Amino acid sequence: FRRFGKSDVQRSQSDDMANPDILFRGIPRGPVRGYIARILASVEPTRVVIPCCGSFSLAEVARVAGVPMSGVICGDISLYSSAIGYAITDQDWRLEINTGREDSQIAKIVRPHLSDPLSKAAAVLYVIRVLQYEERASKVHYRERMRELLINADEYLASFKDQLAEMAHRFEGLEYLACDMWETISLYRDDLDAVMIVDPPWYTGGYDRMFRGANEFFDWDEPDATQFAEDDYSSMMQVLGESKALVLVFKRGDLTRLGPLRGKLARALEERTGKRVHMVEGDVDGGPELEEPSAEPGM
Repeated sequence: FRRFGKSDVQRSQSDDMANPDILFRGIPRGPVRGYIARILASVEPTRVVIPCCGSFSLAEVARVAGVPMSGVICGDISLYSSAIGYAITDQDWRLEINTGREDSQIAKIVRPHLSDPLSKAAAVLYVIRVLQYEERASKVHYRERMRELLINADEYLASFKDQLAEMAHRFEGLEYLACDMWETISLYRDDLDAVMIVDPPWYTGGYDRMFRGANEFFDWDEPDATQFAEDDYSSMMQVLGESKALVLVFKRGDLTRLGPLRGKLARALEERTGKRVHMVEGDVDGGPELEEPSAEPGM
């Protein structure tokens, strides 16, 4: 497999501007993505289900591992992920500017772009970044970055749209579901031909903190769902422990909360691959290091 580094999706004219890439494709980090890619290549699943797809970096892992995009199902509930998901699957959706923000400078910039799915997603990414800098505008560094975004808005919006178009090409055939993680898990947990990669937010209120202000700026048909909280881990593990699908779970921090499912998943992987493979037990920068899959002699 090629070394996971900066994705081609990130290479655009925005690299030469003051604004860093919005697609957050470094999460999870490279070593973890490479580890998951090797597992998927060994298992060769018919379907890969990602209930909390975030920035679609795990969908990219599946693609690199050779999983057909027609067999990749992604789900999420955030405006950020849904905007990207609708764009790359060419699904139109309702996106409007909330009353109270209609006369703002940002609204005047993005309103002409609330048309097709790609343009709507570019507008969402642009607004998220502007609001992130606006929140930190007390510091000169972020104030200047926000000023750059506003002055060169057309260039940034075009750059975001180009990145999204490239993603749409790379992920052609992928299915996106704007629905609750629990619903996606329920749909596919008994699928014997599926690998389910579950990577919920690391901490309670993660989406609110990362994309603060975007839902107040935009009005859209937000899924009727409750954000995942750290206290939901035990319930999640109980549900996943009853799954027939092969499940890989990301967990940082206190791994004892995973309970006996850790061993069950390792045995399931061994049965499916003929190799001794461990579930993903944390990030390389926190918690225990990942163990590499170890093949039997001659394999």
